Amino acid sequence: MSLLDGWTIETEWKPSRANGNKGWHTEANHYDVTIYAKNGATWSGEYSQGPMVADGPTLGGVVLCLASDSTCADVHDLDEFAEVFGYTKPTEAIAAFEGCQRAAKFLKAAGADAGELFEELDR
Repeated sequence: MSLLDGWTIETEWKPSRANGNKGWHTEANHYDVTIYAKNGATWSGEYSQGPMVADGPTLGGVVLCLASDSTCADVHDLDEFAEVFGYTKPTEAIAAFEGCQRAAKFLKAAGADAGELFEELDR
């Protein structure tokens, strides 16, 4: 039995975000993604992949990224976060930090533990 049993994902490719959006390679792929946990919790946001990833986002791949992001929100305050991850523009640091906090909030609402998700998905 998987921790993600009963979870679903919807993705929509966004070619209009191509051409080097947010520092990504010009051939990267960008998506709008919504994840539905089995208990009804939802997360929606942008998801990008480099050009070497041929297939679209998977549920496990996106949730693993959210689990990783969520740990950053738990460990760092905003100033520490910006320093550790090399942000020099406050607006970018705030947006990234808030994204990490949103990931943590979603996983908590979904009843998921980042550590358990890493154990199962990061293989």
